[in-house]
Amino acid sequence: MEPLPITSAKFIRRHDLDNLRSFLIFSVIIHHTTIAYGGHGLWPFHSSCFPATASPVLLPFEAVAQSCGMGLFFWISGRMSAHSLSRSPPLQFVRRKVVRLGIPTVLYTALLNPLVWGLAIIAGKSDENEVGEAEANWKQLVGYWRGLRGVKGVVWYCAVLLIFDCVSAFSFSIFRSRKARIELKDHEEREKSSSWEEVIYRFFRAWGWLLVAAISFFVRIWYPVGIALDPLNIQVAYLPQYVFAYTMGVLSLRQGEERFTGSFERLLPLTLDITSTSALETEVITQRIQPKAKENRTALPLRRALAISFLTLPLCGIIPKLWARCSGHPLDPSSNPTAGGLSPSALTYAFWNEFSFIVLGPSVMFYFQNHYDRPAKSWLWQPRFSYGSYLLHPLVSVGVEVGVDGLLCWENGWCRSDAMWWRVFVGPLVFTAVVGCMNASVAFVVARGLVGHLPGMKKIL
Repeated sequence: MEPLPITSAKFIRRHDLDNLRSFLIFSVIIHHTTIAYGGHGLWPFHSSCFPATASPVLLPFEAVAQSCGMGLFFWISGRMSAHSLSRSPPLQFVRRKVVRLGIPTVLYTALLNPLVWGLAIIAGKSDENEVGEAEANWKQLVGYWRGLRGVKGVVWYCAVLLIFDCVSAFSFSIFRSRKARIELKDHEEREKSSSWEEVIYRFFRAWGWLLVAAISFFVRIWYPVGIALDPLNIQVAYLPQYVFAYTMGVLSLRQGEERFTGSFERLLPLTLDITSTSALETEVITQRIQPKAKENRTALPLRRALAISFLTLPLCGIIPKLWARCSGHPLDPSSNPTAGGLSPSALTYAFWNEFSFIVLGPSVMFYFQNHYDRPAKSWLWQPRFSYGSYLLHPLVSVGVEVGVDGLLCWENGWCRSDAMWWRVFVGPLVFTAVVGCMNASVAFVVARGLVGHLPGMKKIL
């Protein structure tokens, strides 16, 4: 397959990527809500209705969402960045990204993040390990600014993406120079260069997830899950997946593939998609190319992919126990799948995380391509409000959670119960679903108000 010349393709709206990005941001908000009600992770607020220990009902959702969600974010970002670079000079592209990613990162880190933790402090629900070791009070917020050494909060994604985009801009400038030299060569040389690009792409499409799993395992020897590295505040344990997903998103444009593809797909007879639409009101624009490939790939059905991901998750606990029994080396009682080090638990989790991503990621994208490749008609759930809702959702979520806790979880509140079935199983699930939907709705409403009524916000959000 000869990679398609980018300049010859027709540019149309990718509504499926628009809608998928909105869904992913909705799932991120739900994911963060789980932490307040018994999930695993760090969040400014924790409900007084439920114990601080992790709920077994929420952990599987968190694990599956973590394995797939951010990887898809980076794939979409890589695809859109490649599209933008194919239409604009690298320097102009970088300037635009500094405005859209750099400015929100600085403002959130300096102003919004301490406001979020301040709100939790006022409610008396702060996690003191994040703000400081002393008593949680406003003096700690002063210490926050004085001790600031890098990005804080959810804008780690924006900061990392800005770095990726700058590297892509530099790579594209080199690629264009190389392409100009290749064009001067004969047809045989051009075919040889194209075939090598295709071979490399196909190799990583089929086997890249195994390489990423191996790299992640070794990285976690020094940086276990949960350890964030300054100044980007990124969990290095998941960084190999993010690099892989972003790179595959960039390469997919030139290879003529419209979505994220993986190892566990079926080949169908080639059918050309001749549909074409165009519109101008969305922010996310990327490229749809009619592929010249000699194959048509279809991902696993979404329900089957979800079942595979959830049903293989227990292997992260079963395989280490089998290894301990067969080898005669008992497991460390304090060992857990997310811990680093040379342990069977860490090895199993590293490979399961990437296996879940390569199984579930293509299925989710394939599902949206087939069912949601149309403009969003909802008044609220519009793609152009999704980025703003992502940046604002920590403040909104903590505010809503504090309010709900004060209303329902006071000493004799409706939801204050000592029954284990409620505190450990049913309650966390109910509160996550209801409060999570409230958090997402309010975040999109606030983002809609900012984008629609505050001057200059459209250029940033």
